[in-house]
Amino acid sequence: MRATEYLARYEQAMAATAAAVPRGLVAEAAALAKQIRWNPDRMASFDYTANMELATTCCCHVTVDDDNVDDGNVAACLMRAARMEHRDCLRLAKLLVRASLTQRRRIAHLAWS
Repeated sequence: MRATEYLARYEQAMAATAAAVPRGLVAEAAALAKQIRWNPDRMASFDYTANMELATTCCCHVTVDDDNVDDGNVAACLMRAARMEHRDCLRLAKLLVRASLTQRRRIAHLAWS
């Protein structure tokens, strides 16, 4: 995937997030996960040109991308986001902490839809 395609995905995610009426924790977290995944500033530090499936949700990839929704993995996501000082990841991690296991699974599903 080319850089222009990543930028288009990021702009779509930003527009969806900005246009969203507060729809609850699951929708907010899924929109934020998409925004993190397609952020061109973060993408510049990785080589995702070969395969778009390699794009991740950064500090929260274990929970959101790999569907490891238990409390231990969410706590690890929160600690990593705090240690890396990634504001968006920290915000997503805090939403995941508040979410139930079912909501976390739904967030993971929606983040890739």
